[in-house]
Amino acid sequence: MRSTVGVINATLRLVIVFLCGIAVSTHAALDPGEMRDPRPNGWVVDRAGVLLPEDIATLNSYGDAVARQRRNAGLFVVTLPSTLGANHRWFATELLNRWGPDSSLRSGVIILIALEDRRAELVYGDDFLNTQSSRASDRIMRDEIVARLKQNDPRGALLGAVRASAAAFFGVSPEAAVTRTSPPPLSAAGNAGPPERPAKATPIPDG
Repeated sequence: MRSTVGVINATLRLVIVFLCGIAVSTHAALDPGEMRDPRPNGWVVDRAGVLLPEDIATLNSYGDAVARQRRNAGLFVVTLPSTLGANHRWFATELLNRWGPDSSLRSGVIILIALEDRRAELVYGDDFLNTQSSRASDRIMRDEIVARLKQNDPRGALLGAVRASAAAFFGVSPEAAVTRTSPPPLSAAGNAGPPERPAKATPIPDG
């Protein structure tokens, strides 16, 4: 015969497991659909708060230069503390899809860093689906983003990555990017699903 104490203990364990399940299920991942396009004010969403005003002005100047250089082009920067479980590659790709004209920014590039997740992404549009762009993306991830993040320098990572991306993908030189005064970047939340176009995703190594 099962003891009453044993039944009570088993019931309590089931209740605890059930409540834990509820807690986990309510911890929703970020939804990119809730993140506002930073344009026309700029090209930066600094939700992690790692950039200085002068950094934002510099990044916006590169975004402006890219837009002048190429029609329907964009060079975006997004920082997040975490995507709260959303796939990072998909998240960045979805932002690029949503922020482009007709939901397709074919000539777009987006650089995303999720600091607490230790993840970085560089995603580019369909116009850059070639070997040269793939090699450039790999080099920028390795030399500009990962190298500086390992030195705990997210500002330097983003500035270097945008400078290198502007040159590699759009042919925009630093001289062409005239720094402008920029308003504060938009802050927004951002969810998960399969990517719609190729993207480069790199975890940030420890150490």
